[in-house]
Amino acid sequence: MKKDKLKFPKKMMANFFSPCIESIIKHCRTVLDLAGADKVQDVIMVGGFAESTIMQLLVKEAFPNKNIVIPPESGLVVLKGAVLYGHHPRIVSCRVASKTIGLRNLRYFLKETDPEEKKMVEGGVPYCKDIFHTLCEAGSEFMLGETVTHDVFPLRPNMTEMTLNLYQTNEKNPTYTTDKGCEEIGKIRVEMPDTSKGMDRQVIVSLTFGDTELIVEGKDNETGRSADVHLDLLKH
Repeated sequence: MKKDKLKFPKKMMANFFSPCIESIIKHCRTVLDLAGADKVQDVIMVGGFAESTIMQLLVKEAFPNKNIVIPPESGLVVLKGAVLYGHHPRIVSCRVASKTIGLRNLRYFLKETDPEEKKMVEGGVPYCKDIFHTLCEAGSEFMLGETVTHDVFPLRPNMTEMTLNLYQTNEKNPTYTTDKGCEEIGKIRVEMPDTSKGMDRQVIVSLTFGDTELIVEGKDNETGRSADVHLDLLKH
């Protein structure tokens, strides 16, 4: 104690911040290991914590080959950026997918490569289940408003509803939705009441890249009935 102040040794205070800083550095390494991130040369530190000299020193030590940029008033940069984006949302015209997003699908069973536990028989035809059909690959660039489509067909002629399961992974070329690192992120149920065409029907799946979200829609091509799910781009 000194007068009305409680003093701590510098080393002790530095240790208080260590777990948090280590977590931030670990996350930065994960981001820089993503596909396409090898071209990143500049790392900009923003937010109130970025003004910490301890934080600045340890980040520079962790990434000696990167140009660490610390803008003036870094604590206000996030707020200013949010206000600027609110007034001019189109200032961000292109984004990079951080994960691979796709559908759980079926295809014909390949006995040379597919495991036997993935085999299912429908109408006398052997299929392979849990196939990861990619809609958006990790590291790919996309423009705002861009849409990717894929047609899905019913497995049985009397199907009146189709469930579309959405998955994501860090891998660029996953094979099965049960592969390590794959996780389900959403589900869409599309009604298909008109069965007059049997299996000659389709659900059109569209993935649209919005300002801050991914919009996945499934639409019955016969009736126009549709369902959708919105995914936060900051998470996916």
